[in-house]
Formats: sequence, structure tokens, C-alpha cells
Amino acid sequence: MPATPPEPTYDVFISYSHTDQTWVWEWLIPHLKAAGLAVCTDRESFAIGVPSLINMENAVAASRHTLLVLTPAYLASEWTMYEQLLTQTQDPIGLRQRTIPVLRQPCTLPMRIAMLTYADLTGALNEDAQLARIARTIGGTAARSAARPGTPPPAAPPAPIQPAFDTAAVRELLLAAFSDEELTTFCYDNFRPVYEEFAGGMSRTGKVQRLVETCDRRGEMAELLGKVERANPYQYDRFRNRLRSTTGPQTTS
Repeated sequence: MPATPPEPTYDVFISYSHTDQTWVWEWLIPHLKAAGLAVCTDRESFAIGVPSLINMENAVAASRHTLLVLTPAYLASEWTMYEQLLTQTQDPIGLRQRTIPVLRQPCTLPMRIAMLTYADLTGALNEDAQLARIARTIGGTAARSAARPGTPPPAAPPAPIQPAFDTAAVRELLLAAFSDEELTTFCYDNFRPVYEEFAGGMSRTGKVQRLVETCDRRGEMAELLGKVERANPYQYDRFRNRLRSTTGPQTTS
């Protein structure tokens, strides 16, 4: 009689392109952990000195689900394609929901992924509701323990600590870094939902305000600043020491 496979160590393995690592590490992973999920990641879980392919195989095998962060960069990567195929080989038509597709940026999905229903974290839908759908689908060690008779419910996890930013300084940086045309292009390339809210005749100051408000609300300020630094390193260096709030970190509520 074949041996029973061991219980997976993790609830979910995060498969992502390093192009998208800022959002993955500063928004997605903290929110998944705050939902009580045991998360397997390359930075924290891959064994040092082991070939990357072996680490990927071990991560998929040790996790009940694999979450795919879908962006154009992700679909272009051979490494992430290997992770996709590993998890889908174990559940080819999605009956056990081993593969959790999460659309981060609009892109054309290959048929093997397009056949699966995905969560939308592009900003087009309510992100809190989408995150709740993901957490319910994955479940989690805490959720499974609470479902057992006689097991008390787990304590609510602490809210993730979010770095505090000086939004006034961020607005000044954006106005210094981009002309009106450059700002519009920047938003089109990097923050499409914000670009789509730009009304005809909206001033550059209005566009900056809309961008900062949206990124602050969605916890994407670090991602915004990283992209501004790459787009205009000179202006970013001028404002670098003013971008963090002096009031200290804040917790989400």
C-alpha cells in the first residue's frame, strides 16, 4: 500500500516575476500573512545552495496551492512558466484548485490559465473583496483548525505594519519629476486604473493628487516611489530624505 503523502507545510506558494517584487513583498504577502495563511516564498523558504529548479519543485510540493501573480513580465519568464507547469501537472483541470491565478496587470493569458477563474487585483474591482475571495479559496492552517470540533477560534492576526509616507513630499516629487505629458504616459504604463480616471482637461496637479490618493489607499506608495526613482533618479534623489513621514509606521485597520 503506498505511503500517505505528508501534510503540506504551507498554504500557498507565491509564483511571481521579480519585475513585480515590490508589490508582491510590500502588499500581497503582508496581506496574505495577515489573513492567517502560511506563505511559501523564494526569499524565505528556498534552501541556500540548492539548485533553483529543485527549490521550485520542493516549494510546489510543500504547498497546498500555488498563487500566480499574472503580469506581462510573469508570462514572459521561463522560470515562472516552469512553476506554472509544476503545479498544473498535479491538478491539470483545476478540480482541487491547486492553481490560484491572480491578475495583477492586464495581459493575454495562455489557454491553460485562461480556463481558470482568476482574482482581479488590477484595481478594476474592490481589492478587499478580491483578497477575501483569495483567502477563502486558499483556506489556511488557522481556518482548518477552527473547523475541527472543540477547537477554539484563533486570535485575529495583527494588522500588517505599513510604512508611513509624507504625501505632500510625494506630490512635490511627482510635479518636479514629470511634465504633464510625461505624467500621463507614466500612469498609462504603470497605473492604468488611475490613468483611466483622468478627465479631459484635468490639470497636472489634479492628476498627481489622484495618483497619490489611489496609491496611498491601495498600499502602493512604495511601488509608486520605486517606479519614479527608475524614471527620474535625479529628482528622486533630491526628495529622497523627505518622502518618509516623521510620525513613524502606521498599521492598517
